[in-house]
Amino acid sequence: MRVEVDSMQRIVLIDNHSPFGSLIFEKDAINNHVAVYQDSEDEEVRTVFESLDESAYFNQVELIEGLQKVISLLKEGE
Repeated sequence: MRVEVDSMQRIVLIDNHSPFGSLIFEKDAINNHVAVYQDSEDEEVRTVFESLDESAYFNQVELIEGLQKVISLLKEGE
C-alpha cells in the first residue's frame, strides 16, 4: 500500500495488489468536507463515483477524528 497525491490534488490510498481498489479522498475546501470513494476499473463506474453525490461526504474534522479511532481500534488487534 502507498499514499500519493494525484494530479487533481486528491489523496489516494493505493492498493498495490489491485490499484483500482484504491480509496480516494477529495477535499472540498469551500465546505470543509472530504468526499471519499473507491476507484473502479470500470470507466463508467469510476466516473459516477467521482461525483460528490456518489461518495461518502464527511466533515473534515469528523473524518479525521473517525480515522484516528479506526487506527486506534486496528492497533488494539496487533
